[in-house]
Amino acid sequence: MAGDRSDIDLLWSIHTRQCSSLAALTVLIWEYLITCQHEYHFMWRWVLLKPVSTCRGWFTFLLGCSCLILGIVDIVLMLRVYALYKRSRKVAAILLTLFISEVIVEFVTGYLSISRAHFNAACDLLKVPIEVMYFLAMTFLTQTVIWTMTLAKRKRKPHLRNIPLLSRVIRDGAWVWFLICGMCSSAVPYSMIKITTGDIIFVWPITLVSIATCRLIINIQRLKKEDTRWERRHVNLQSDEVILTTNIHISTDDLPVLEHNSRAKPLAKKSEIHSVLGQMLNLHEGQTPEYANQGRVMPTSWSQATLCFRPLLLGGKQSLEQNGSTVTAKSMFLEQKQRKEREQETA
Repeated sequence: MAGDRSDIDLLWSIHTRQCSSLAALTVLIWEYLITCQHEYHFMWRWVLLKPVSTCRGWFTFLLGCSCLILGIVDIVLMLRVYALYKRSRKVAAILLTLFISEVIVEFVTGYLSISRAHFNAACDLLKVPIEVMYFLAMTFLTQTVIWTMTLAKRKRKPHLRNIPLLSRVIRDGAWVWFLICGMCSSAVPYSMIKITTGDIIFVWPITLVSIATCRLIINIQRLKKEDTRWERRHVNLQSDEVILTTNIHISTDDLPVLEHNSRAKPLAKKSEIHSVLGQMLNLHEGQTPEYANQGRVMPTSWSQATLCFRPLLLGGKQSLEQNGSTVTAKSMFLEQKQRKEREQETA
């Protein structure tokens, strides 16, 4: 009873606090609504004129944020291309040179644009400097190179076209290319013929590019489950191709394909298999049917030889667990052969 009473008191205390907070917020909003007209008439009827230094600082801040967001999305796209080319040093050098060149162009054009910018009373840019065209050209070049390298990977490797990851990378790269190049090609020419406002050339591009960057990262993470389901249905990947996944695929192209069919005839008779094993171990061929026909348990060496039979025929380097130690099929075969020779010498 005491426990139930304490729980009721706790719930009542929480409910009281929530009601009190809601009532206080309601009173505050009501007070603001009934005094809004007087506040506007007596307090906010004058226009705030911003000095040129304030406008220039705000313009510098927006320009810096735009370059930072654009640099982040370029890094994400370049890392994806770098991974697709199996961390090639040549590709890394190309991408690094391209990124450094873009940063230099952005810094130079940004400095010249800020120093030559002129603003009106509303802090709008009166004229866009011509140096912005260099920034536009460098952005086009960077995005085009990234997109071309991604697409070239797919064309050079036709068997990779059905891989979900590569399809996702190409699709994401395509819409990011259209987004960035579309914004630059439309916003900058428009700004050169009209008075430029910050929301057109900065605010909306920053918002859209930020969304694109987050989408790129989220789409790669979403592929983990999709990639697992795809690998269960497809097993014909080349061993020298890079796969951006935590699921490791082992190629079985060198092994013979065996079709499992309950009605199919056995690949070989039991006596034929025993004969092959007998020749492998230098045993007399007559011993094999004797043990098999009588249903007796085969000797230890014969049992181990049976384990060696499949790995040796497949030509693989499979390992078998025997008495807690790992030995190869070939070493087991040689060991049993040497043991048989010693037994014959002793006899």
